[in-house]
Amino acid sequence: MRKILVYLCISIWIVISCVPIILTSEYLTEASIMALMFGHANALCIGVFISIIYIECWR
Repeated sequence: MRKILVYLCISIWIVISCVPIILTSEYLTEASIMALMFGHANALCIGVFISIIYIECWR
């Protein structure tokens, strides 16, 4: 049950973190969008890595 809640929180966090890219994409240049997506990908990888470590230590 705990793992399900953790995965649910991670999936909600991923969806919510995509919202700024979607909402600001029409006002930014292509380079700004690429920089925003690169920063989002880095934050996403770090968040997934931390959540995996958290799940493994929680067992």
